[in-house]
Amino acid sequence: MIVKQSDLDAIKNRTTITSIQDVEKKKKIAEQQKEIQQAQAKARKAKMISLDKERSNKLPPTEFQKEQALADKTVLEKAQFKIDEEMDQVKSMNKMVFYSKVVTIRDKQLEEMKQREEDRVRE
Repeated sequence: MIVKQSDLDAIKNRTTITSIQDVEKKKKIAEQQKEIQQAQAKARKAKMISLDKERSNKLPPTEFQKEQALADKTVLEKAQFKIDEEMDQVKSMNKMVFYSKVVTIRDKQLEEMKQREEDRVRE
């Protein structure tokens, strides 16, 4: 078998012998390039996230977001009300309020009874 000189040169060019140091250098270079690409990708992602936040802040809330915000607000108000109701000062104030309501109703009933008695006496 006869091999042409051009074929032999092509084979020699394709089969280069590399040392361990050359392989390590190539790996380091490849890792550095990969790290650079990852850093660029993270930067792009961070920029996209910030732009998305800016855009969402400029848009008016959707109906679902409005309903969700209202529901959240309601839950927070109920929770705060329950926390407040457990305080001793609030309990004592509630007792006073309920007592004043009872006294007011009793006074009205007494006035009605007096009015009825006066009406009976007049008749």
